[in-house]
Amino acid sequence: MKSKTEAILGGLTGLKLDVSFNVAGEPATTLQCVQAWWGTGSKLGIKVGKTPIKIGKVDYEAFIDGGKESPYVTLSGNKPAHPTQPYYLTADEHKNQVKWSKDTGTIRTTDLPSASASFDEMHFETAIVAVDVDGKGTDKILRVFTWGNTKQGTVQQHDPGDKIDKKDSHIVQMASPSATFLEILKNDYPKYKFTT
Repeated sequence: MKSKTEAILGGLTGLKLDVSFNVAGEPATTLQCVQAWWGTGSKLGIKVGKTPIKIGKVDYEAFIDGGKESPYVTLSGNKPAHPTQPYYLTADEHKNQVKWSKDTGTIRTTDLPSASASFDEMHFETAIVAVDVDGKGTDKILRVFTWGNTKQGTVQQHDPGDKIDKKDSHIVQMASPSATFLEILKNDYPKYKFTT
């Protein structure tokens, strides 16, 4: 069976992300997602993330969402979503939002970024990931989508975005991750093993 990853339901409504993907023909242990965040124009009064990035002439704060350098951990005092990997879904979320059997299944990814009101720009890039595709701990990025907002969460980054189930999703899908995503991932998790 040829490998196929496609969005089947949902998208971004206001600030709430809720999108589901079908994956088929991709032998792996399970599915996960890795979500990079970068933003600028903060009203928080503190920097978030460990390593800033520069895009053009603009400086952005950046981190892997739910990861060890994210505000979810550094400001809110939570444990990372996964103890060693850059995964976004916690164990409970994974149990409830991933259905998987050998090489076929679904994954649902959700988010409600409450800090939007504190930033002029917030950008997200979310990767759907097949876990341990080689039996040696290497993951494979199957599909990526971007989303976010400007003007303190009042303007969608993508309007209307891709169609999912014949509806405007306000997300845009890509076959592989951007250089920005890869830079943030390397900054926060330099030992993460993956292919694209």
